[in-house]
Amino acid sequence: MGNAYVHPAVRSPKEMEYDAFSLVTRELVKSPRECADIRTISAISRNNELWTFLGAALADPSNQLRDDLKSGLMSLSAFVLRHGHNVLVGRGNTNVLIDINMAIMRGLRGVCDL
Repeated sequence: MGNAYVHPAVRSPKEMEYDAFSLVTRELVKSPRECADIRTISAISRNNELWTFLGAALADPSNQLRDDLKSGLMSLSAFVLRHGHNVLVGRGNTNVLIDINMAIMRGLRGVCDL
């Protein structure tokens, strides 16, 4: 049985992070790449919420990731939020947001052995 059927109480934090990225990325993939309608606005909003939460978790003093990894992910978070804003105002598309989220998911999958 795959991990998707494991009760949430026994899923690891990395598996739950993967699931969050998967849900948000799926929404980005299903919406128009340019800010053409409410689906794109909603997808970018959810992506921004995810990356804002991630940035806050990285800034928490109890976060035990290596400092270089935290710093890189915090910079990536800032970029994602700026790019999402640019898409909302008509200066870009969501392709790079999807690519970044997919790269994070690949990294989490390697860590999780999913």
